Amino acid sequence: MGQTAERALYPFTFIFKQEDTEWCALACEVDVASCGSSLDEAREGLKEAVELYLSYMIEHGLRDEVARPVPQDALAELCQGKHIVEYHAAIAEIITRPALRLITTEFLRSELTPADCRYALARA
Repeated sequence: MGQTAERALYPFTFIFKQEDTEWCALACEVDVASCGSSLDEAREGLKEAVELYLSYMIEHGLRDEVARPVPQDALAELCQGKHIVEYHAAIAEIITRPALRLITTEFLRSELTPADCRYALARA
């Protein structure tokens, strides 16, 4: 049995908000959060948390259940006041060998919203 490889694209909306000296970070499509003492630290922490979440879901055969959006009331609360929105796309590469599954994730900054990405993928 040989090696198989596949790639999956997951578009995300990241929202950042500064509260006192900390930055809160949230990936809206998967309800994964992080924080940091700077915007860059919060962004990197969020990417790491999303990567761990995606790896877990893929490894356990739950790819169809990855999406679990943030509840609307929590999202509305976070978006009160000044906040920053960024769009990112995570490309997960899944390499399966006998008795081994390796998942690597690369994040790309995007100008497209997750809805734009889904539309483009549907038309491809």
